[in-house]
Order: sequence, then C-alpha cells, then structure tokens
Amino acid sequence: MADSFTRIQPSFVSGELSPRLLGRIDLDKYASGCSDITNMVVMPQGGLQNRPGFRFIAETKTHAKKCRLVPFQFSITQAYILEFGHQYIRFYADGGQVMSGASPVEVATTYTEAELPYLRFAQSADVLFITHPAHHPAMLSRTSATSFNLAPISWTWPVFNAENATNITATLSVPASQPPGIYNIVFSGSGFSKGGVGLTQSHVGMYLYVYEYTGDPPAATNKVLLKIKTVTDATHGTVEAIPAFGQQVEIIPTDPTTYWAEGSFNAVYGYPRLVTFYEDRLVFASSTDFPQRIWLSCTGDYYNFLYGTNDSDAIARSINVDQVNQIVWLKSAKKLQYGTVGGEGHLSSGGSEAVSPTKISTLMESRYGSPAEVDPVLINDETVFLQRPGKTLRRYSYNYESDSFSGENLSILAEHLTMNTNITQIAYQQTPYGIIWCVTSDGRLLGLTYVPEHKVAAWHKHTTDGEFESVATIPGETDDEVWAVVKRTIGESTYRFVERLDPFFTDSDTEDAFFVDSGLTYDGEATTSISGLDHLIGKEVAIVGDGGVIASQTVSAQGGITLPYEASVVHVGLPYTSSMATVPPMLLSNDGRVIGKKKRIVKALLKFYMTHGAQVSGDGVTFDTVHFPLVSNQVTLFTGDKESSPAGGFDLEGKIYVRQTLPLPMTLLAIMPDVFLER
Repeated sequence: MADSFTRIQPSFVSGELSPRLLGRIDLDKYASGCSDITNMVVMPQGGLQNRPGFRFIAETKTHAKKCRLVPFQFSITQAYILEFGHQYIRFYADGGQVMSGASPVEVATTYTEAELPYLRFAQSADVLFITHPAHHPAMLSRTSATSFNLAPISWTWPVFNAENATNITATLSVPASQPPGIYNIVFSGSGFSKGGVGLTQSHVGMYLYVYEYTGDPPAATNKVLLKIKTVTDATHGTVEAIPAFGQQVEIIPTDPTTYWAEGSFNAVYGYPRLVTFYEDRLVFASSTDFPQRIWLSCTGDYYNFLYGTNDSDAIARSINVDQVNQIVWLKSAKKLQYGTVGGEGHLSSGGSEAVSPTKISTLMESRYGSPAEVDPVLINDETVFLQRPGKTLRRYSYNYESDSFSGENLSILAEHLTMNTNITQIAYQQTPYGIIWCVTSDGRLLGLTYVPEHKVAAWHKHTTDGEFESVATIPGETDDEVWAVVKRTIGESTYRFVERLDPFFTDSDTEDAFFVDSGLTYDGEATTSISGLDHLIGKEVAIVGDGGVIASQTVSAQGGITLPYEASVVHVGLPYTSSMATVPPMLLSNDGRVIGKKKRIVKALLKFYMTHGAQVSGDGVTFDTVHFPLVSNQVTLFTGDKESSPAGGFDLEGKIYVRQTLPLPMTLLAIMPDVFLER
C-alpha cells in the first residue's frame, strides 16, 4: 500500500543546496532548492536555463603557462579583454583578437606568470593603472583602437616617507665631470634608510627631495626633487634633478641640510600592491614596508602626492587595527572600502564631507579577512569578497538596522561546492541575470545568481571538457560578455584557449542556438564541408545544422567534418550536458514520518519555456526522453507543460532528475510530481 501525494516546485531560486541541508525541510529556501545544478543557471525569476556555449576565440600565446584575463572598458561601446601572460599582454575586442596585419597586437611587460594573480587595476578613460608589490606602478595607455603603450607612472610629485628625523645631513654639490643636472650627494652618516645601513644599490631609482629652511620667520626654500642615479658607498652617490610641477630646476641648495626625505615607492620599501580612485583622487595602498598605509593624491591631480593642509592636498593614512594586517583589497563606493588579511573596514571623512588632510578616518567593521590573490567585485555599493582561506564569498555592505557594515556569508547554503577546492578568481556579469562567476582551483566555473534587492543568492556549477583558469566580464550589446581561459587536452597535448560565453538564448529560432563549448559557427552558402576546426582535431564534436541536431563526428586531422546534408548555419564544438535534480520532497505520511520513508515518482508535470530536448528520471540512472513536436519536420521551441512517467522504483529520496544532452535550449520553470509514499 502507498499514500499518494502531489506537490509543486514553482521555483529553483535557492540554487544548489549543500547535502548538509537535505534534512532542513524547515528552511524556507529548502522548497525552492536543488540537490544538483550543472551547466544551468538560476534565473532571478526562479527558473533554470541551460547555459550557452563558449565560443573559441584564439589560442593563448604560451600554452605551457597560465594567463589572466582583465577587463579594460574604454567607453560604453568600446571595451577590451586583456590577456595578461608571462611578460606580455594581448588584446580582444568585438568578439575577436585585436590584430595588426596577421599578428596579434602585443605589449611586452616584466610581469611573470607567478605574479599575475597579484596584479591590481584601476581605470581612468583610456588609461589602465597597474600595481604589483614588486613593480613600479604602471600605466597602460590606449593610443588607438589597435595601439597601446605601457610605461611607469611619471609623477608630478612622488609619494614620500616622513621627513628625516635624525641629525644626518644631505649635501649636494656640482661635480666637474657630470652632465648638467647630475649632482653628487653626500650623507653625513650611514645610519638612515631601511635597516639603518645607508645607501645600497637598491636605492638606485629612488626619489629624494631636499630643501633649506631659512629666513625670518623660517620657511622652506629651494625645494628640489631628485632621483638617485648611482651609489658609491653607504654615504655617497649621484642624483639627477627632476623638474617638478613642470618647472625647471634653477637653484640647487649646496649647504648641508637635515630637511630631506626618501620616496616611498621603490625597491627599498616596496611598491604599492593596490590602486583605485576615490573622490577624484588616485589611491594606492599597502607596500612591503607600509602594509597598512593608504596614499591619496591631490584632488583632481592624480600624479601629485604633495602633502599639505589644504582640503585638496595629498594624504597618507595608516588604518587603525589592533594588529599588523596587510591591506589586500580596495573598492571605491560611498566610502573607500578595504580588506586586510584579518578584517574589513572603510576610509571616509567621518561625515558627509569629502576627505581632506584634516577630515579623514578609518574604521574596521568586521573580522573575516581575505587572501591576497583574489580581487573582490563591487556590486552597486557593496563589495563581494573572498574570505580567507578562499572558500567562502561574503558581502561587505551597510546594514541600516545596526548602523554598521557587516560581512554576510553568501556561501552558507552551498558550502559543499568549495569544500575540496578554493576560489581563485571572481567576476561579475550584471546583465542579464546578475551572476558572480568564480573560477576554482580544480577547474570548475561556479556561478552565483545574486540579486540582493530580491533576496536571491543561488549557486550553480559549470563544467567543460577541460579546466577553467580565468574569467572576466565586459559590457556587450545584449548581455555582459563573459570571457574565460580554458585549459584543454587535444590529442596528448595541453592547450590554453581564450573563449567567450555566448549570450543567453532568447530567440525563437534554433538556428541561432549555440550550445557547444570551444565552438565555431559557419554561416554562408549551404555546404556539407566544414573546415577551420584545427583547435579540435581528434575531438568528438556536437553539431547543429540549420537548427537541427546532426549526429556527432570526430574532427579530422585536416581540421574538418563532413555533414550528411547541406546546411548554411552550422555550430560545431565540444558537447556538454546540462542537468538538475530536485531535493527530496517535503512529505508527511499518515503516521507523521517524513524521513526514512521510501518514495516513488509515478508521474511528473514539467513546465518548460522555449525548449527542445529533455530527459527525465526518477533514479538518476535511467532517463526517459520528453518528446517535443516538430513543425514541417523542423525543430521548434516549446513553451508549456509536458507530462512524464520517469523510470525508477521506490527509494528514500524521491528526487526528479532532468537533463539536456542535445546542443539545444532548455528552460525549466516548474515541476509538479505525483509521489507515492510507501506505508
């Protein structure tokens, strides 16, 4: 004997739930959750849509080394993806690689493969600012659609440490044999600079300034900006006078002076690891020797870090924490939000005014901490960051009820997705669904559909024939574009490809449905011969021709396939399966038991939207095909209800499994199962 129940799951908006929650039928989110979502995304409206495929764009420059994708948005209509690799940058725009003739446009760098995760970026118009703790801050400038230039930042007035507080003097003199503008410098002792050892070869390139303090009343005069050219010993070297504020150096103070200071950004003290903009100031933070310091430029004068007391003068501020915690991220919102290895906080004026040298405060708000390798994403006015050691996403956002910032856990319902791996990179795709994409160390791509105003935070996972290694997003014509670096094995060799996620399918014509990975499209005269698939030689590929599914083939050694009939629009690429599974149903038998009862799905009504091709199972092993109509023998997309009697007997879970194995669209809106509960 068995009791019969009918239930409906009208939404999947809770996403994939952790196995640790499968007994929590008391949770509101349980009823709209799934036990598996693979290669499908949770739409904020509640349904599940199989993800589109990734289009092959180009091979990376060096297959043997990892690279990192970085967005560079020049304007609303002109955006680039940058391929940062081992000592180079390549460029992508308008769905393809930026070329100069037959060669990719490329800029040489000194950034190594190991340094790529630690690069940080900030953009102003056609300039991308780049920082790394081992490199001088740099500017990547776009000079035309296909021309870029990388150079160190040229300061109007550099960032300096506090002035010399010892009795050691610096004396400049004009040498007889040096070119104009080059001077000798002598320090009266070696007990200065880092470690108290005086000048070393690491000081070459460091900025200095010296000035005299004379007059009645005393005032600073003859302030001169210098750069160390050579080092002879701990107290002797040569310096070059640098024009500051566009003015040539006219008077060099030659009397010994204790009024001098060393630059902050150099090989001695390290370089800033972070960069952003805040209240029209260029902001740097966290060097090797000053891990808790934030430097803000003069207002509207990004290369001028001359300190003073005027509201627009530059500022140097160390954050207030009870232990030395390196700042590892900055995000500019209404307040300058920052994260350290031990907590999160923000910098502001302390009121409604803009920050200034006399109105500035820092405040730590939470104590979670972040790894240094992963840059957070800013979504509206909140920062979504990765908690140390790299498994949990949290949101740093203002809570009006408590009048404070908090770090809500966004991974708590799906902690299993990172239990045996770490998140290595994140990017945010605002349109169409608001998805945070996360690359993991084991090569998966996790998605978090995140719409906080509707309390949507739903996880889903994505796999491919290979490993995802990097992800980045830029604006597109319809959807924000999602770009990825994917490591794939072709034959017995390892390749790394730059690929772009196709826009989410909204058309009614399956001819435009692109649901293959590392795929390409032929669009031309009807033909049976498809070539240009050299990157997939020897791989079995899925094929869609003029909207219909063609039996899979293996790409020939010549990089081609032969169709059984002519087609004019053909999509070819690696197949993948999109699938979901419900959580065990919330049922209460006559004896009051809900757990430990065997269940069987005898019938299920599935509500589809613009779908062709689906399979249903009651046990996850044997799948029955859902039949969709053909019109004039052509594939058409179906919207409505389909009834299925899935295979499977009684078991303790009573799940429904739905999958799409065809390279065609599937959107599942709701499931209504009839369940027999064993007495």
